[in-house]
Amino acid sequence: MLINSQTLRLYLIADDKACYPKPLITAVEEVIDSGITCVQLRMKHQSLHAVYSQAKSLQKLLKPRNIPLIINDFVEVVQAVDAEGIHIGQTDKPYAYVRQQLGYKKIIGLSIQTIQHAEQCKSFDCDYFGVGPVFATSTKIDARPSIGIANLNKITSILSKPIVAIGGINENNINLVLPTQISGIALSAGIFSSINPQQTTQILSQLTSQSFYDAK
Repeated sequence: MLINSQTLRLYLIADDKACYPKPLITAVEEVIDSGITCVQLRMKHQSLHAVYSQAKSLQKLLKPRNIPLIINDFVEVVQAVDAEGIHIGQTDKPYAYVRQQLGYKKIIGLSIQTIQHAEQCKSFDCDYFGVGPVFATSTKIDARPSIGIANLNKITSILSKPIVAIGGINENNINLVLPTQISGIALSAGIFSSINPQQTTQILSQLTSQSFYDAK
């Protein structure tokens, strides 16, 4: 499955910690029809079996809607459930290994957290880069310091693949991110911690559909 200019626009990170106390599937179901264009399953500290089980349930929800499922880190789960892709970080399995395992029919996203990362990875033929954290975030315990808008702009000027901005983005600060040359935003707490997640998702969808550049 290849990404297009809309695939990354409103990218939901289905993080089991951010969804709590709601079950992950319930939390995703509440917002999936409000403009979400892509979903990543992120369960960093759960067993392989638990990740597989949630991935299977998400596939049943997403496939009829033609919304791609991206698995964070677990190549085995991507293969087992035939998910559309994977997202890996700088300390996960190397990009070359993951591409060798999954081939070019799967989406591969790679996290970029510094200008140095961008320079090192700019020649990679991955499908998109996730850049951030743009703002301070509480979703990831091991998150690096925020990079801010200035560094986001510097990194986007280095990379030639579509870019998803991530980290601390919500409806209160999204207007700072919208003018940058990115293809989408990724949110977790910005949606799941909202008083009305469905309404917040609709607002974010309207804003991003009006503002973002097409994928590069």
